[in-house]
Amino acid sequence: MCDRLTGLPLPSDCCIFTVLERLRRSNKAAYTPCAVAIGPYHRQLKSLEPMEDHKLLDRIFGKPWILKDVYRDMTLLKTRSRFLSSRGCSKRHLVKKIGGGVAGEARGLTEVKHIIDALRLSFLPSMNPTPHRGNEPIKFSPRATELVATRSKCLFNIKFEDGELKISCLVLHDWIESLFRNIIAFEQCYYKNASNRNLISYMVFMDHLVDTPADTELLMDKGIVENWLSNKEAPTNLINAFCRETSMLRYEYYFHSLSNELVELCQRPYNKWKATLKRDYYSNPWVIISVIATVALLLLTVVQVVCSVLSLACPSFLNGKLLL
Repeated sequence: MCDRLTGLPLPSDCCIFTVLERLRRSNKAAYTPCAVAIGPYHRQLKSLEPMEDHKLLDRIFGKPWILKDVYRDMTLLKTRSRFLSSRGCSKRHLVKKIGGGVAGEARGLTEVKHIIDALRLSFLPSMNPTPHRGNEPIKFSPRATELVATRSKCLFNIKFEDGELKISCLVLHDWIESLFRNIIAFEQCYYKNASNRNLISYMVFMDHLVDTPADTELLMDKGIVENWLSNKEAPTNLINAFCRETSMLRYEYYFHSLSNELVELCQRPYNKWKATLKRDYYSNPWVIISVIATVALLLLTVVQVVCSVLSLACPSFLNGKLLL
């Protein structure tokens, strides 16, 4: 492959890929720059031509109002930047800035091949999970409304401890879909080893955890999801869109054991009853009031029946008690 600007061959360790067509179909805008072309692709787009002169004179970073779009464009799979030649402290600064509030602590930056790889590493725990090697079918996570969830730190470090699902905060802003989609595309294009295809497992887990707006609202109440988007319905739609047109093999799913544990827990009769009660009766305050009123009316009816029976069975005893 050659650089479209210079016509020279790209180095063998170059990590610029063309996004798979099946991924592009679901959201082409997520893989297309909106402000500036960085690298050999997209230079032919008329909408990006005004930024070419600004690039050559490093004027871009002097314009705060456009930096957000530039940072977003730097995370595209088809981008080539000077990230690899930057110093470690500059790389960490870029990861924080470009991560847009979702990147964690950057690590292992001397080995990364692309800014997307650096962002990907910032989401992972210090010890990478081992991929599942069994042959049993995948059982995906139950819905959030069937579980008790609390907030943890690392994006990928999801655990079930002390009866609670501990999961990190996911910040949903207006270009998070582009960021995650390009990381997933990078994993599928660059890494041949399934042990490095991590983000797709996370997004599959979240896709099954969030099924309805009620699931999203629960996660937002717990501080697990932060909604920086335009409306209340957007987070649910976005989380369910991350994995569209992506593929994952059975042995690539890193939350296999965790999902099995959660499914078994939710299938226990008592937990199923409690989850149904919570979902169908406790989700609306008016329903709760109605249930309380119904229970109170039932208790009053029982008391009235008992009093009637006692008055017929032993009227003198009942009259004596009433006189007292």
